Amino acid sequence: MKKTLLGLTAAAIILVPLAGQTLASSYSTTDASKLSEAQITEMLAKEGYKVIRVEREEHGKIEVKATQGSELWELNLDPATGKILKKERED
Repeated sequence: MKKTLLGLTAAAIILVPLAGQTLASSYSTTDASKLSEAQITEMLAKEGYKVIRVEREEHGKIEVKATQGSELWELNLDPATGKILKKERED
């Protein structure tokens, strides 16, 4: 009985920190790498856009409706870098 309890305690001491590292790394790669709406708005404002709406789509893609001058644009952005992947003028 003592050996079983000692073995279980040793396993818990080893596994609990590993589980915490796994949770922390999955959090940081999925949430911390995403740009906030404020960051997106600021980044696009530097390029002359006025953001109307930001939508997060499946697989982390970001779709933005914005104006530049008198034109309305639909922009698809990379969620980590904010790079414009696709730019389409709306009529």
